[in-house]
Amino acid sequence: MIDKYIFTVLIATILAAGCSPSADKDETISQTVSKQIDKTQDTAKDVAMDLKAYTFEKKADFMATMNKQQAGLEKQIQELSAKIDKSSEAVRTETKPKLAALREHSSQLSKQIGEIAKATPSTWDSIKAETEKVYISVKDAVVASGQWISEKV
Repeated sequence: MIDKYIFTVLIATILAAGCSPSADKDETISQTVSKQIDKTQDTAKDVAMDLKAYTFEKKADFMATMNKQQAGLEKQIQELSAKIDKSSEAVRTETKPKLAALREHSSQLSKQIGEIAKATPSTWDSIKAETEKVYISVKDAVVASGQWISEKV
């Protein structure tokens, strides 16, 4: 009789121990997502600081940098879209407006980057400032949406 209780306790202990890794896995995933978001935010701050250093004479370099940054944002949006596509119908329905908003923000950045080519020495500072503002806005939206989507998916 005591053997049955010992055996039952042993099985219960093994099962309980087996359940712990999933909680650890969720915590690990959460920490990984947090680290990626922090890294993305730090990168955005660094890029914003670097953008201030461009003068009108470096307009082409500024435009190339912004195109590269936008391509990175587009890649992140595509990755988020892929995550959403693999999720449940309810999550896809809920996240569809956020994804559309991200794509609209990215489109605004693209238009603003197009304005760089039209800049003159007298309009350079305002166009550069507006481009930086739009870029930071899009970057923040991608980061926030990434967090939100990661929680949902």
